[in-house]
Amino acid sequence: ITLAVAATLLFAGFSLATFSFVIILMTVALLTIGLNIALVNIILSPVKYLTAALTHVSDEPNDVTPPNSNAAKFEQDGFKPLLDLIYSMAAAQSTPTATADAATPSQPSLVDTAFQHSSAALIIFDQSGAISYASQHAPVTTDESGARHLALLFEAEQTFDAWHTSIVDQVRADMTWQRIPDRMIGDEERLIFDISVSYE
Repeated sequence: ITLAVAATLLFAGFSLATFSFVIILMTVALLTIGLNIALVNIILSPVKYLTAALTHVSDEPNDVTPPNSNAAKFEQDGFKPLLDLIYSMAAAQSTPTATADAATPSQPSLVDTAFQHSSAALIIFDQSGAISYASQHAPVTTDESGARHLALLFEAEQTFDAWHTSIVDQVRADMTWQRIPDRMIGDEERLIFDISVSYE
């Protein structure tokens, strides 16, 4: 956007050395950065709410405040049914009968069931970098040996593997990518993912 504005100003007769040209470009650049930050927060907010709800109903001690499924914003964006499902299943599993049923290997876990009703996906890597869990809609492929691999086409300068290699010595790191496809253009089953990664 900034380059497009600069080209337009030059075409309109502005000089690169003028103070007005510099001020306009700086203003556009700041507005663009602010808009990008706001868009990332909007895109990733459902994932944050979903993570908070799942963390709250997990067996691990935590101080996470669960999102209120009755809030107006969740009714407007359609996220309310998923939150209600998570809370109702957690309540059902707290009963003895439900606990016994949950122990049956054929029964899907709370996390699996929650992600089956959502277009969101969750992938967990172990310490060696291998995929230890992938939800139903996760973009993964399985090779002949049975190992699962991330099936995404990173066109950015830093791929997931490159980023993961660069932070292995860190205690904690976070990264986001926007609009990463899982297939080539023209494939009817092609999906686009916004990715948020947390490493610790």
